[in-house]
Amino acid sequence: MRTAMTRALVILAVGVIVITGFAAWNPLKYVYLQPVGTAFPVLPVGVALLLAAPALRSASRQGHSDLRKTLAPAGVIVGIVLLVISLLYIVVTREPARTVGRVVSPDHRYTVLIREDVADGSFLHTVAVLRTTDGLLSRQTPVLFSCPNGWSYSTPDIRFAGPNIIDLRYPNGDVRQATLDRTSFTVHPVTRLGCDHGP
Repeated sequence: MRTAMTRALVILAVGVIVITGFAAWNPLKYVYLQPVGTAFPVLPVGVALLLAAPALRSASRQGHSDLRKTLAPAGVIVGIVLLVISLLYIVVTREPARTVGRVVSPDHRYTVLIREDVADGSFLHTVAVLRTTDGLLSRQTPVLFSCPNGWSYSTPDIRFAGPNIIDLRYPNGDVRQATLDRTSFTVHPVTRLGCDHGP
């Protein structure tokens, strides 16, 4: 019975590691995997420690190992701490809460979301992302972001000039274009505002 439980715990730990690892890689850029990916590798390590504790306790009863008796409660404490840290990190690194603009593509397959947040406690941070309209399978890729360094910048007016073309119109009349590669689901170039090489 204990062997079966140990195997189940190992499988569960491996599953958590695989899922969070894939979420951190996220090659298809799924929106709802991104928060999970931010907790890698802290989350799977914490879960692994929590799940390993019962196995260590079981082994200590059978082998009377003082080291294993010490490691079991220590693993639980460290595992809980890591879980709390990872969950807090997921909450802190969520997408900016305030959406200030939304632009829909002509074919209604994509939406550009413009968001603002306060970065580092004081600097206004602007982010624009291109998102598919596929519900739980929605994907997301960056279009524009600002560097939270306190430098001033002008936020462009974003419009679709075609199914795969995005216009960025600045207050001074400058117009720049970005192109969506639908195969890789990547926007080129990604605009950086208030950065060393940004507009």
